[in-house]
Amino acid sequence: MEGGGDSLVNALSWWLTGNFHDNLKLRQQLVSELIAHPILYGLDLNKAKAIKAFSNLYDCQVVVFEKRTHPIYYGED
Repeated sequence: MEGGGDSLVNALSWWLTGNFHDNLKLRQQLVSELIAHPILYGLDLNKAKAIKAFSNLYDCQVVVFEKRTHPIYYGED
């Protein structure tokens, strides 16, 4: 199996179904499982990390005013 960003999901898809065609569906199921049970998998998902993920995905800065006089900045200027 060739390496790369999809290699883990491709390998699991091949093992599970015998093909690579269901890798997107499997990836969605894995992510849904992780999101549904973060404590089980030792994930510390919170609002700040979700905002940071948004900032990274969309290459933008997010400014949050949440009961503070000074904003919190996520992402690059």
